[in-house]
Amino acid sequence: MTGDTTQLDWILSHERSRPDAVWLTQPMDSGVIRDITFACALDEARRMAAHLASRGFPPGSRIAIFSKNTAWWLIADLAIWIAGHVSVPIYPTLTPESIRKILEHSETRLVFVGKLDRYSEMAPGLPDELPRVTLPLSPPEAALDGVRSWDEIISSTQPIEGAPRRTPDELATIIYTSGSTGDPKGAMHSFHSMCAIAVLTGVFGFRADDRMISYLPLAHVAERALLETTTFKVGFHVYFSESLATFANDLRRARPTIFGSVPRLWQKLQEGVLAKMPASRLALLLRIPIMGSVVARKVREGLGLDQARKLVTGSAPTPAELVSWYRALGINIGEIYGMTENFVLSHISMTGQERTGWVGTPAPGVVAKLSEEGEVLVKSPAVMLGYYKNKALSR
Repeated sequence: MTGDTTQLDWILSHERSRPDAVWLTQPMDSGVIRDITFACALDEARRMAAHLASRGFPPGSRIAIFSKNTAWWLIADLAIWIAGHVSVPIYPTLTPESIRKILEHSETRLVFVGKLDRYSEMAPGLPDELPRVTLPLSPPEAALDGVRSWDEIISSTQPIEGAPRRTPDELATIIYTSGSTGDPKGAMHSFHSMCAIAVLTGVFGFRADDRMISYLPLAHVAERALLETTTFKVGFHVYFSESLATFANDLRRARPTIFGSVPRLWQKLQEGVLAKMPASRLALLLRIPIMGSVVARKVREGLGLDQARKLVTGSAPTPAELVSWYRALGINIGEIYGMTENFVLSHISMTGQERTGWVGTPAPGVVAKLSEEGEVLVKSPAVMLGYYKNKALSR
């Protein structure tokens, strides 16, 4: 990040310079695909921000986003920031008890309810007195009496004009950890710590004509860092997946130039290939001169990864044999390592230097060393401000 700019400044610059460029592509109901330009997305964000401002919440109030990935997840995040508030992502698969605990701990003032599976099972986690707004594609049962919809609000609200600013040191979001080592902890990230991840746009050569597909939860730090913040910076085209059942088709439609996943999904993609061609036959064909390169290209096309030039994996170790299998197809996967607390800006595999079982070197601006106890110590410009309401653990 340079100067005092934030991701809000970045996205507003795309609104000014590329208003008619398609930014987001969202599958809708009945097979309809909707393209959303920068101008359209920011117009909706400005209108919703005006609505949030009209509610009279104190500056820096927490506003939750409870939804699977959609275009309106990103637009709602922008609306929250334009209105001067702080976003609190809620995982779309939590138990009612966990949802309520996060909402109460963060002192959330309003929640955006979006696309969700099993909504009726999770709904008891939303306090009755908590104001809510339903996003497009939200479950019909979320539209309770007195709950206004996104479309209704933006159609009747004038947008905030000009170039709203947030300063780098302001709190931007509170990302709750999974709670694998106890109760979920709210990692507080400023605009500065979030924007530090933008260094990877230069390292990986992100461009405005790149494409990514958003399907890993936006409530998780990885998608916020490697997709949301980077598209705010560069303005590349983001496609959304409709569902797990349609993911293969969604991936082929997007044909991403940059793609990241987790070991389990890499395995699922492999299983899909091997369901059509036995592993022994594929291995034999790949060893045949000329034929092997043709087969590998066909497999990459079938996966929708034929145009991907940067591929990464993370969240857990990826089996060496799986990495080798993809490498034989011309798909070189590099591992990446990071944490919620440092907004994923820790270790990366540089393009052309991918090695099996290696998470790479410290990212630019990052310093790492081993403690006497063998712990990995990381100093990163993306380190959080601390845990919300937990000074003892923030030291």
